[in-house]
Amino acid sequence: MADSYMSYHPDPYVRSYTDRGTMKWLGFYLSEHTSEMQIDQEKRTKLVPRYTAMTFQACMTILAESYQQNKPVEIQLDFLLPEGQAKHLIKGSVIGIEENSGSL
Repeated sequence: MADSYMSYHPDPYVRSYTDRGTMKWLGFYLSEHTSEMQIDQEKRTKLVPRYTAMTFQACMTILAESYQQNKPVEIQLDFLLPEGQAKHLIKGSVIGIEENSGSL
């Protein structure tokens, strides 16, 4: 419904205009928003080639070294996409290690 001040306007299109309120701003993005959205989309869709599998002992050695020296690690899960590629790497620092598990 048109606002009361628009009902007396001489142009019939203005009189019949329905203001959608905040709905009209939903598609409005600043250039910073769109560039950040593009970067985020690229990160989520980036495919990483599969790394060779490591032995359990080699994994625990690297995780222990990362824990002791507070160094970041990158982990690739043994889950692959149908194309044979991993979706993303898990990056972080090891904050704890137990006998058969660890925490990033």
